[in-house]
Amino acid sequence: LAQRALARFEVDHFLIEVERDLADAYLELRLLPEAIALYDTLALRLQEQGNEATLPWLLMQRARALAQAGQHAEAEATLLLAQMKFACQDNTAGVVLAELAGLELMLAPNADPSTADACTYRTALIAKSLPQNLAQRAQLLQAVACRMSQQPGRALALLQPLCAADLTTASPQRQ
Repeated sequence: LAQRALARFEVDHFLIEVERDLADAYLELRLLPEAIALYDTLALRLQEQGNEATLPWLLMQRARALAQAGQHAEAEATLLLAQMKFACQDNTAGVVLAELAGLELMLAPNADPSTADACTYRTALIAKSLPQNLAQRAQLLQAVACRMSQQPGRALALLQPLCAADLTTASPQRQ
């Protein structure tokens, strides 16, 4: 009986991972209603199982989908919930990822340009305290914020080292 329960858990866990990856693919393909619906289904299933380990990630991704769908207020609320859940798990990297996602929302193409200066400052602070891959993401967001703040020279100066780093760390498959 215990082996069957364990096998069922492993199958459920595997299916959740596959569906999470599918929802992420929908998001990247901008199939937003499909992504949002699948994130909602997965979040509900995880909560019913009492398995909230991956819930903050789902919420963060759902917030990105909502923002791209123009549902900014719900996206912000969902992202705040994701940050709180990451914090409850003592997942500092997750909190920072959610904060970067929040900055992405603030820098969306239809965002208020007046938020760019605050984003420039915040991304500069974040970039200094992160591992290289997250620091590069923060630096990219900082470049976007600079462009929005009518600072194209500064944006270019931030992008050039990122492009050079990408070329020097390219995998053989990408060359």
